[in-house]
Amino acid sequence: MHIQEAWQRGYTGKGVVVSILDDGIQGNHPDLSQNFDPMASADINDGDPDPTPRDNGDNKHGTRCAGEVAAQAFNTFCGVGVAYHASIGGVRMLDGTVNDAVEAAALSVNPSHIDIYSASWGPEDDGKTVDGPGPLAKRAFLQGVSTGRKGKGSIFVWASGNGGRHTDSCNCDGYTNSIFTLSISSATQGGLKPWYLEECSSTLATTYSSGTPGRDRSVATVDMDGQLRPDHLCTNEHTGTSASAPLAAGICALALEANPSLTWRDMQHLVVRASRPAPLEREDGWVLNGAKRKVSHKFGYGLMDAAAMVAMAEAWTPIPPQHICKSQEMTEERPIDAAKGALLEMQVDVNGCRGTANEIRFLEHVQARVTLRYSPRGALRVTLTSPMGTTSVLLSERPLDTESSNLDDWAFLSVHYWGERPDGRWTLRVSNQGKEAAKQNGVVKKWQLVLYGTAADPLPSANGTAAGGGLGPGAPSLVELVPLGGGAQGPSPEYHPAAPLPASMRPLILHDCDHECLEAAGCYGKGPTACLACKHYKLDNACVSRCPPRSYLSKDASCLPCHESCETCAGPGPDSCLSCAPAHLRVTDLAVCLQQCPDGYFEDSEKGVCIPCAANCVSCSDQPDRCTVCAPRLLMHGSKCYAACPPGTFNITSDKCQECHSSCDTCSGPDETQCISCPAGRYFLSGTCLRGCPEGWHPDKHAQECAACALGCTLCTNSGCLVCAQGWVLGPEGRCSREGSGRCKDGEHMDQQTGHCAPCDAGCLTCHGTGADACLTCAATTPMLYAGRCYPLCPDGSYQHLASTCQRCPHTCRTCVSRQNCTACAPGLELQSGQCRVAFLSLNCHVPAQLDFESVTELHQFAESGRGYYSDGGVCSACYLSCATCVGPRKDECVSCPRGWQLLGGACHPDCPQGHFQTQYGCTRCHHSCRSCDGEGPARCTSCGSRRVLQDGRCAECVRGQYYDATLRRCAACDASCAACSGPGPYSCSACAAPLQLHKRHHQCVPCCDPQPAAQPTTCCRCRTDALQGVCPDVSSAGKRRIAEAAVAVPWAAPSGRGAGAVGSAGSLLGGPQLPAASADWRLTGVQDGDTLARSRSGTHQPNISLTTTTATLAVAVAALLVLIVGILVTMLQSRSARSPASDTRGGLHCRLNSPRGSADHSGPRGSRGRPRSRSRGRPRGRSRDTEAAEEECLLENSEDNQDASEDHHLQDSALPSNREKGLPQHVIRT
Repeated sequence: MHIQEAWQRGYTGKGVVVSILDDGIQGNHPDLSQNFDPMASADINDGDPDPTPRDNGDNKHGTRCAGEVAAQAFNTFCGVGVAYHASIGGVRMLDGTVNDAVEAAALSVNPSHIDIYSASWGPEDDGKTVDGPGPLAKRAFLQGVSTGRKGKGSIFVWASGNGGRHTDSCNCDGYTNSIFTLSISSATQGGLKPWYLEECSSTLATTYSSGTPGRDRSVATVDMDGQLRPDHLCTNEHTGTSASAPLAAGICALALEANPSLTWRDMQHLVVRASRPAPLEREDGWVLNGAKRKVSHKFGYGLMDAAAMVAMAEAWTPIPPQHICKSQEMTEERPIDAAKGALLEMQVDVNGCRGTANEIRFLEHVQARVTLRYSPRGALRVTLTSPMGTTSVLLSERPLDTESSNLDDWAFLSVHYWGERPDGRWTLRVSNQGKEAAKQNGVVKKWQLVLYGTAADPLPSANGTAAGGGLGPGAPSLVELVPLGGGAQGPSPEYHPAAPLPASMRPLILHDCDHECLEAAGCYGKGPTACLACKHYKLDNACVSRCPPRSYLSKDASCLPCHESCETCAGPGPDSCLSCAPAHLRVTDLAVCLQQCPDGYFEDSEKGVCIPCAANCVSCSDQPDRCTVCAPRLLMHGSKCYAACPPGTFNITSDKCQECHSSCDTCSGPDETQCISCPAGRYFLSGTCLRGCPEGWHPDKHAQECAACALGCTLCTNSGCLVCAQGWVLGPEGRCSREGSGRCKDGEHMDQQTGHCAPCDAGCLTCHGTGADACLTCAATTPMLYAGRCYPLCPDGSYQHLASTCQRCPHTCRTCVSRQNCTACAPGLELQSGQCRVAFLSLNCHVPAQLDFESVTELHQFAESGRGYYSDGGVCSACYLSCATCVGPRKDECVSCPRGWQLLGGACHPDCPQGHFQTQYGCTRCHHSCRSCDGEGPARCTSCGSRRVLQDGRCAECVRGQYYDATLRRCAACDASCAACSGPGPYSCSACAAPLQLHKRHHQCVPCCDPQPAAQPTTCCRCRTDALQGVCPDVSSAGKRRIAEAAVAVPWAAPSGRGAGAVGSAGSLLGGPQLPAASADWRLTGVQDGDTLARSRSGTHQPNISLTTTTATLAVAVAALLVLIVGILVTMLQSRSARSPASDTRGGLHCRLNSPRGSADHSGPRGSRGRPRSRSRGRPRGRSRDTEAAEEECLLENSEDNQDASEDHHLQDSALPSNREKGLPQHVIRT
């Protein structure tokens, strides 16, 4: 996978944040601790920020995945992660109840900070499950790619699945089958298909993982151990596609370091273009698609190549915007023949939405949305063939999928058409590939193609020639000023520099300037493009009076273009639209404009908006609360979703409730003999509900069933018999007995044929006839009488009524201890407080069985009337106290809420929580810039988050010339001398208005010094003739001396090739791969902010130095050079003996030259790109550097130099690597 080649180019993942969505990670693991990022971590299961797993021996999965990504280099633990300088976090979400709300919360953890989410989980890989994200998780995916990474889009990497042994298909996994995820498959070390691999058309690429046990190696990584025992901290047994996805996430982190501006779609294009089929071509199944790319159902586009990805990323520009084009929906029902091998072929013609705003000429993803019925579903094979002849298998036969029969609007994804033209006839084929014929024909109810792609060719983007952006180029940022009348204008900040001044023109500052130039700054020519600063706004290096339409004002008063989906906007990102461009729809809860409403939204074409479907709906039509597909675990009745079927309906295998027979209240099927309980006025008997009980039975109004009269009785009540059958005599106690039975003694009965007494069965004390089921009373050995038989104890289904008599339990009970106290229930019923209740609405457990609802409205009113229960293994358990109905005990497992409460994220709230606003369909999320709001979009905020102020309904950052006053929570004007600042007063400046220059040490704006020697440098800036950049290059003669010293020392410090050879030798000695070439590290640690000298890619440094030619200055320089030479000789002698960093503290300056061997500075190894690579914990994104200032400064007062140097020296010494370092990184996979 060419990981080392990517390292040699200087990329190790620094500045990139990866989070593992799993069972947690061990952040204090010695091979992860320095890269661990708390801001990329959370515990969703327990609701706290600590992702540490429970140390029970099972929760190792997430920690192992984290090690593959970012296990540290330069220590003796385990191995090295692919991106060993990346920041790593973890989200604990699998070690507990996992539902839609939990998944959505995990996918939404800190999306502005986390770059890549890696997940190695999904639905059961059992070969019979078809499942995917619920409505909340789908919305989290959409929001991640729309607003994550400040508008560039979160990157979701997903393991394709381990169901190969069960012939599962990853197209039946809605997570890997999503256009928003990079689905990653596995290959053995020999480039073969492993036994667990699932073949499908949604797999994008492959990385290495385990293979056949005993023959192929597994993946080496860190291991979870709470006690930090050295022999338990590592493993070489990480397996499956679970191990492949983190490797892919690490490679993506390397590419993001190479180009942090990559969007989520850029990353998918990079993976497709850089992956290599060649290492995996020993396996068959490769085809050449219409764009001449090799692709496979096993491996996608091949083995990921880190070196190729970073090389392409360096020169990458955003791909053209994503377009979405839908084909005609084919709604004519087509039968699927039951015969073995039967084939149904259907076609649809597509023109790629030619001539519209949705036009697609180059494909990316293709979805086939299919609704069908066929039993068994696992016998089906579904394929799709493009106009260019590429056939991909959307659903392969799954022999274990025998119980289910339906696919409801399932979106099968194929990435095999990447780069093809969409125009022409597409063919969908559905065939029975089972071993035998089905029992009956099936039917395709409807199907439709959804095409994703671009109108312009994305291929030139790798060479930097394509223009445009994806669904998230640019970082979303709101500013104070918004468009007015189609453009943007507002009060002008104090200083707006125009185009950078050409060096040749800098001396020609005029004052007869264009009226749009700032008068105080002047200009260097005629016209608005020659201004040194603008009076109003800047547009493409010209000063203008107002911004044009489809633009917004940046903080420095520049007119910048809106995202292409916006007509008007408040910032650059797709989530900053105030109104949408033509042919776009506004997604109300995400504040983005899309060409098509995504899944889970209702399209209101009149208003041009996409409204989220109601809670529990996966999709909806006609209006947001009319569901067409329900969330997992819920059932549909009408257009509503319920936890269980309501009264009068039943469910067997599908996800829809069907009507019972009109005589039944609840049932197990549609026939009148399949009733479970009866409505008021009817009585249950043998599966039927009767208005009256037949002869020999009497109505039990409490149980709503017909109860049998006693033996010989034809008419009775609960208290006794009223009329006896022929040949029986009614006694005074209300019991019937055989005529003549009084003449026989105990143990005998009157034989009606002979007229003589005959013996009873051995178990009977008295009886009415011959046989074991004719007892009237029982002998002492079997004392309990039930249904004419004698038992030692009452059998199941009966209870002890009197001392020696058993009675039948109510028909709703399987076992009971009395007629009012059931202990187990008949199928379809739930037990609560001794009663078996009808299972519906999850209120089942306290609904009276005789309750009858005349209308759906009554049903909903009842559902909202109080706290509900849910089925817990056949027993009713109470819902969380705020739920009206639910599917589990947690507060986020509500299905409906009490009247007046709001359902959001599976939880019920008395009012919409902060960050949401009320609509007629529930709570909707505020725009991301608002803390609270009263409507959708960035202009309806009512309060703001940190460092933003509320102005006219918008949360704005302070513009240039202002700073945020945290105490007053408002923007305040900078000091008059500052053009930009971080606080009040003249010593908080960060930029200056011309002609003042910034003294970076004191953050003060000062004028240039008079060229006469008598000028005072403490109140002015010694400006160079070409230094009209607003920054002082020098403030003291000592500063010039130090720059001169650096100029002499740097060439000596890094002779050509010397640093690279030394580091490489160290790596070879320690057994690791060699690091990329690097020169020695020259640090000016006396600078307070730790700035380093910039270095070109070759490793040399050529400072820009301007020296005066006065005799006094030359003498000082010569003296300094002599002192420096003496210092160098001493340092060289010390370095040979001790091999320790040399230091020079003369003149109040402490500068450090790192040894080219062994331990460098605490920043870690340097690549050829010369970047410092900080791994300091608590600063996961590394230290902020200003290399230009490092080149031009080292200008501190002597006392300040000494103090800062001492502090920096202590910091570096404390961070030096130990002698036990393994020194050089090794790839996490052992080959």
